[in-house]
Formats: sequence, C-alpha cells, structure tokens
Amino acid sequence: MIPAGEKKDLIDWIINLENQSLLNYLFELKAANESNETIFQISEQEREGINRGLDDWENGRTKTYKEMKDELKLKFPHLFQ
Repeated sequence: MIPAGEKKDLIDWIINLENQSLLNYLFELKAANESNETIFQISEQEREGINRGLDDWENGRTKTYKEMKDELKLKFPHLFQ
C-alpha cells in the first residue's frame, strides 16, 4: 500500500502541473484504468522477441557484458582506441 503522504505529494504535484501533454497522458491513463483497458500493448512481433530472449536466458544462451565487450573489441578494434 502506498503511504498517504506519498499520495498527497502526487496530488500536489498534479495540481501544480502545467505541462499539458503530461496532463493529457494522465487523463488517458485514468480513463484506461477506469475502463480496465490494457494501457500498454505490444505487437505480436515484440512478444515473440521477448519470449525468444527469455528462452535464451533460461537455456544459458546469454553472454556477460564483459564477453560481449571483448568480442566487439576483436571485431571492431578501431572503436576501442
């Protein structure tokens, strides 16, 4: 549960907000929440990509940052001078 003080801070921030595009977004978010509409939608292609990435991770087909950096240094040494 969010503490009442944090909710009040958010309300105060919204009351003083002058950014119209941000206010419009908040209204859209409120409307979507009230209608139980899905707010964030991803395409089937994005969903498949996420699932492939999760499958790679679950099956050990990943590399560390250091491994990738070392490979990139070998392939593109001019970028690391």
